[in-house]
Amino acid sequence: MQGAPFFSGTRRAIHSPVTSASEPIRPFEWALCLALAVAAALVHLPLVATSAGGCDEWHVLQIGVNLLSGEVLYRDTNHVAGPGAFHLIAGLFRIFGERFEVGRFAMLAIYSFVVTATWALTRRLTGPWPALAAGLWMLGYRLWSFPHFHIFHYATIGFALVLAAFVVLHAERKQSLWRVAVAGLLVGAAFTTKQDSGAFGALACVISLLLVHRLGVGTDGRQGRGGLRSALILAAWATLPPLAWVVWFAGNDALGPFLWQTVWDPIVLNPLFTAGGGPQAGDYLDLAPLRPLFGQDPTLRQFAFSWMPGLLLDLHLQQIFSSALWTNTNLIDLGLKALYRLPWVILLLEGFATRRAWSRTRARPIDGDLLRATSARLVQLVFAAALWAAFSKPRDWIHFSVVIVPLVPIIARQASALLARLHGLRRGFAIATTTGGLLLWLAASAHLALGAARTYSTPVEGVRGTVFVRPEDAKSFSTLLQRLDATPADQPVLVLPCLPVLTFLADRPPLSRFIWLWPRDAYADRDQQILTRLKEVPNATVVHVLMHTPFTPRPQQLVPELFESLATTHRIGEVVGERPDRMLCALATPRSLPPTLSSIGALHLDTQLDQARLENGAASPRSETLEKSPPTARARSASEAVAIENWPLTPRVLHFLPGTDAPNRLIIPVEIPAGGRLRLEAGVNPDLFQSIGPLPLRLEVLLRDANGKEHNLLEVEKDVFSRTADRTWTPLDVDLAPFAGQRVEIVLSLQALGWKPGSHALAGFEDPRIEPNSP
Repeated sequence: MQGAPFFSGTRRAIHSPVTSASEPIRPFEWALCLALAVAAALVHLPLVATSAGGCDEWHVLQIGVNLLSGEVLYRDTNHVAGPGAFHLIAGLFRIFGERFEVGRFAMLAIYSFVVTATWALTRRLTGPWPALAAGLWMLGYRLWSFPHFHIFHYATIGFALVLAAFVVLHAERKQSLWRVAVAGLLVGAAFTTKQDSGAFGALACVISLLLVHRLGVGTDGRQGRGGLRSALILAAWATLPPLAWVVWFAGNDALGPFLWQTVWDPIVLNPLFTAGGGPQAGDYLDLAPLRPLFGQDPTLRQFAFSWMPGLLLDLHLQQIFSSALWTNTNLIDLGLKALYRLPWVILLLEGFATRRAWSRTRARPIDGDLLRATSARLVQLVFAAALWAAFSKPRDWIHFSVVIVPLVPIIARQASALLARLHGLRRGFAIATTTGGLLLWLAASAHLALGAARTYSTPVEGVRGTVFVRPEDAKSFSTLLQRLDATPADQPVLVLPCLPVLTFLADRPPLSRFIWLWPRDAYADRDQQILTRLKEVPNATVVHVLMHTPFTPRPQQLVPELFESLATTHRIGEVVGERPDRMLCALATPRSLPPTLSSIGALHLDTQLDQARLENGAASPRSETLEKSPPTARARSASEAVAIENWPLTPRVLHFLPGTDAPNRLIIPVEIPAGGRLRLEAGVNPDLFQSIGPLPLRLEVLLRDANGKEHNLLEVEKDVFSRTADRTWTPLDVDLAPFAGQRVEIVLSLQALGWKPGSHALAGFEDPRIEPNSP
């Protein structure tokens, strides 16, 4: 038996044919296994290049390109994951070329293996038909687990390596040295790809060997020997991949950064970071809260996009949120709460069942088939529990959808055991119901596939491949790629906070080692490192992403020093994006001179706020004297009238709450110097383009002379949701020579047309000032 195939069962049936794992695997089963592998690839082949996805896949691909260009991971480019996936994609790029599709086809092959491995592990627990059902269930699961098992991602690859280790190890069988060694190498490679799943996978392999040894294996029922020895050998082989990487990075002068970013950052800093603070502090999401149970959960609904299956929500968001189930009941809330706690129930049930089976083996130690069946259940239980233990923050659908895969064989075994207890009509009805449920699952998966093919239908062609996206996103992506294509090939790009799809597809180098900007980083001086690099390459392309992820802070919280510096050194040159609720980015252009230099001798109106007053635009206007507001003040509470802050690529924005029935007016008295010009820009906060909706705002600038006469200097209406031209700032440059020597009032006016704003920071005036005429 020592040389039997990885997937083989034992020789004699001891249960019902539905549940038997002991009967030998017949040729038609091998044909089914091969058919599942081919079907998994062919069924999903039409979707291989669909959806641009988020930042994760693209920064892996970008780092792979960087490695081919001679950079050293962690020394020249940053990441918290292990080196496995990055060097794997670099190797694939070297063989097949630097193309986006290379990563996607690699994931197609990996998913095909995951389907086959799920069939194999299920077959070890039960009979051929439940194993086939598990494989068919996995066939459609790629669509429900979207984007994992679709995009090239280190977490999925790490899981696949752990899965391969369990398939090879076959811990419930009498061990051979080569199987133990290969399994050890696989979990070691998994650890150097994704630290948590790799570490827990290695621990699960060791525990499996020790428990099976304790249980006893062998056809004669005697307790197996060498369990501890096998565990030690596996652990020793598992250390080889990490040690090899340590030696390699030490030889490339990158050992410190390697350990700093892959050990200190995720293992020490990350738990400290995610221990508290909540989403408002940029924390990762935890499990969907259990309470309230009997009402709609506002927290769950706020972050529903994170806890719901991604593709389902992306394709049917409007139908879900407008449905009676969502609006009138809490059934969807309860379903999600139960879904994320179902693994605990399954593992507990399987734990109790396996414990009872263990007791039976102690009572009948000579039954070798029962020993092997119990051992297989024990191994799968340890595997599933280990992967579930690795499910640390973020506990969202993307990560949940990976760690629940080891539960599939357990569910299939439990279902087949239940069916085996039924007889007659009840058994036939249960089998028909189970079969119907599986067919319904496959039909729903096919519906998702057709929806994805119809939705992600427009190609975006880049230098390194073609990706199919939504039609409403295609023009945005294409425009951005065209803008980058017009720059020199060696001109680096800084994307704030993260959209490396642009640099990868456009074949442009990232500006710095920090390809993604996350809520915190192992390097406390990250901002300064990027700013130093920006000074070295002042002509770098700067792209400010205006799309929002609700639980991730904006760049002003992520990289405050970089954000403040860019606001004063760059301005918005073009806003790219057809719809603010979709892909939206601002292309920056350098300012000819920073405001602090161009405004020498200028009178900044925000320094005059101690003399200013605010006229409320209600039916009965009232005025109030403002407290002195220093130029560097941050946005203050709603009870205070005016704030001055930097907005994306826009410095010193003076803003206050817009009026509703009539405009609110900020009136600033000032004496006009000889040869003065009033300069400012009027616009809407770019951070709010996605949230304002098609609700217009009116911005006005007036001058009220010494006689009380008002001169209208600027009047614009901006509807940033509906009109793309309104997303840029409107400049004002007025010669004030006719008013030289007079004490006048500059009136800044804001009004929301037809709606009631709830925030001060909607619209404002960039650094209103009176500058001396240039000579």
